[in-house]
Amino acid sequence: MPNSASKARHGTDRAHRSQYGFQLSSYHSHSGRALDELAYELSVDPVELRLRNHADVDPRSGTAWSSKSLKECYDAAGKAIGWAGRDPRPASMRKDGLQLGYGMSSAAYPVNQRELTEARIRVFCDNSAMVQCGAQDLGTGTYTITAQIAAEELALDLGKVTVMLGDTDFPRAGNSTGAITSASVGNAVQLAERNLRQRIIQLAVTDPKSPLAGQAEDSITVDNGCLRSANLAKTDTYGEVLLRRQLTTLDGFSQWDPASGTGIAGGKIARIVRADTSSWSFGAWFAVVTVDPDLGMVRVERMAGAWAAGRILNPKTAANQMRGGGIMGIGQALLEGSATDLATARLLNPGLNEYLIPSHADAPPISVTFIEEHDPDISPLGSKGIGELPVVGAAPAIANAVFHATGHRIRHLPIMPEDLL
Repeated sequence: MPNSASKARHGTDRAHRSQYGFQLSSYHSHSGRALDELAYELSVDPVELRLRNHADVDPRSGTAWSSKSLKECYDAAGKAIGWAGRDPRPASMRKDGLQLGYGMSSAAYPVNQRELTEARIRVFCDNSAMVQCGAQDLGTGTYTITAQIAAEELALDLGKVTVMLGDTDFPRAGNSTGAITSASVGNAVQLAERNLRQRIIQLAVTDPKSPLAGQAEDSITVDNGCLRSANLAKTDTYGEVLLRRQLTTLDGFSQWDPASGTGIAGGKIARIVRADTSSWSFGAWFAVVTVDPDLGMVRVERMAGAWAAGRILNPKTAANQMRGGGIMGIGQALLEGSATDLATARLLNPGLNEYLIPSHADAPPISVTFIEEHDPDISPLGSKGIGELPVVGAAPAIANAVFHATGHRIRHLPIMPEDLL
């Protein structure tokens, strides 16, 4: 016999949703569903409708996009899911006695330029390096990305770089929210590393005891901590340069202000001259669902997403984030709902025993594609940020797939079995 929480979930909660709306992200769900509804009303493919109304400039201001590859996202994700092979008629497809449906939705998230970030770099005489920053790693790969950028800019092996984060004694950084951490920390680290590498080169070419003495700075290249000149066969190393100066370490410090596009490292100021553009990350979700016609149970069979978000610093960790966003969309679309007693305003399902979230069994195969973009108007790294982007569009793609499978348009979330019976 159902308990009070499940009664509210299936009764009063629905009334509450219709009166007050459901979740902050419901805006994205409603807009994605509304476009799908319009497409079917006009007998136009949902992707084609979006292509016909594609915004070549920001409709709010009329300014150009710094970069926008949304059309390429539609194409890549649509091919991955097999969109062209579906029967577009609602309730027309079957699989193993189940109703089969395809749905899609767009994704967009603004590039947030706001968190001033600092980084400290230290090179040791054993040709290793350390990076310190007060930023946090929430599990999205900040440690990995920071180490990668440092290793790339100092031309060191990745194993030679130690990253230290999350301490208030370290240089300051902003909150890890709003798809800003990787871009903010990454740009500060890149500026500090470039400046420190150049300082070491200067120390080498101005040292009479260095094999590279007197060489032009721009002729020096670095590989695995070893300095070489195109004009000489002799080499020098970070460690040898420091020890001749009676140094065991050399520090660098930088500050990156994304709001103004200004970076400071070693007393030098670097500025990004930004055009008058609008900067967003874009993407598209496509989903395939099955619906049991007797039980109303919805299962997500497959998902495919494609995103254009500037330079992707680490494709593996980024792909994991996109898959995580897709699974969050499954929760929003089919499972997660807060049940409230309208008489007492008490939350009736405050624990995970009654608040349903996706499990491993709910996670389908998820295809991930990144569209290569170069966006120099954003930052030296050209990275836009992806933190919240994959959550946008996932739930409406699933809801639209449910309509295609059943012919029933559900205008609230989560979609529950009794909605389809």
